[in-house]
Order: sequence, then structure tokens, then C-alpha cells
Amino acid sequence: MKENRISIQEAAEMMGVTLTFLREGIARGKFSFGISMTLKEKGKRRTFYINKKQFYEYLGLKEEVEYEQ
Repeated sequence: MKENRISIQEAAEMMGVTLTFLREGIARGKFSFGISMTLKEKGKRRTFYINKKQFYEYLGLKEEVEYEQ
């Protein structure tokens, strides 16, 4: 399953935005490539899922490319 997703840290770096900006954007439904869930057992803590294919399409990339930091 991890092959189909990208970490929030990597996505934020590729977009050139802060983690907070990306987390809030996903939580508020501003980015179609990710979802946010609040896990009951973890209280108010949110978890994020970013679909790798949709994320690359959002960035305008046709192929998955290795991102160098």
C-alpha cells in the first residue's frame, strides 16, 4: 500500500510549502489528491493519506520522477 502513497513531508517539499499549509489544505478539502482522518483512538490527532498518482498529476508530472532534495 505504501507504493500508492507519498508522505506529507515529501509532498510539502515538492510543492515548496510548509507541512502546516499542506495539512490544513488537505483537511479543508482544498487538495483533491489527499484525505485527512481523525483517529478515534488517538484523540484529536489527524492522519493523512496522499495518493501518489493523483499528487503527481496535480503537479503536472506525467511520470513518476525521483525527487532530489
